[in-house]
Amino acid sequence: MNDLSGRKTPGRRGSSRSRRRGAWPGPLAAFGLALAGLFGALGPGPAASPAQAALLAPAVSMAGWPFPDRPDPAGIASPSAPGESPVAGPRTTPEEASVRTLSPLAGRIIVLDPGHGGIDGGAVGLDGRAVEKTIVLEIAEALRDYLHQAGALVWLTREEDRMLDDESGRGTRKERDLRARMVMINAPGVEAALSLHLNSFPSSRTFGAETFYAGVRPENRCLAALLQESLREATGSPRGIKRGDDLYVLRTMEPPGALVELGYLSHPEEARRLVDPAYQRRLAAALYVGLWRYFARADRACSETP
Repeated sequence: MNDLSGRKTPGRRGSSRSRRRGAWPGPLAAFGLALAGLFGALGPGPAASPAQAALLAPAVSMAGWPFPDRPDPAGIASPSAPGESPVAGPRTTPEEASVRTLSPLAGRIIVLDPGHGGIDGGAVGLDGRAVEKTIVLEIAEALRDYLHQAGALVWLTREEDRMLDDESGRGTRKERDLRARMVMINAPGVEAALSLHLNSFPSSRTFGAETFYAGVRPENRCLAALLQESLREATGSPRGIKRGDDLYVLRTMEPPGALVELGYLSHPEEARRLVDPAYQRRLAAALYVGLWRYFARADRACSETP
């Protein structure tokens, strides 16, 4: 993606919004949180011990959850199929009330900004078969569904293939698109925002997810570090977090947030993974866990990152 300055930068964009909430069926038998080992057997880290596995194993798993041997942190289920929005249902049982109380995501307002859209396709790979605007929207929708099922309220800046417009008539189409996205991201009450993108580089050897943050507040670096930690556990990414104060979305973002480059479409093998729905759900789940970890420690100082 290009910044308003016209230079190539790691992403931004989006369009409409969503405020649906997930249903709360299912038992809370395994609500013991062992987040440090959540991806142990999936990423580069060590596998969980039998005791950890017993602690983490829920009676049922979240719909579409991509890690059968590692449940989602909430340990709850949804009747919806993978890729679908959670099915609405009764929300007044004692179990449901307990989940809302225990989940650090419950009631949180989060904005997801899938980059690009419409005539702005973003980065392209696999001879045109892998397009950034399409992939990041699919990942954002999967992440939205996970967050809904944990009780969060989620807006997407776009839910279809189009650019936004702030209707001011000022500036280029791209500038109006970015300003319209920031109106939603900076809406009152928003507690976190993620701008999702894919990268490209002249060298086809560069790969891996990386997370950018603005250095104006410690919460941004804290969130970025927790997101990147989770992405590294889930995908083995060798990359880290970086300051992105020169990126328009980050420097104008008011709530705590980050811009996440989820991989490189210029790397053929990573591009093939990025068009795979199962890998997209893996990335969405990693972001979900990062957000869970961030809000779970939100009542403590975020001045020091993991």
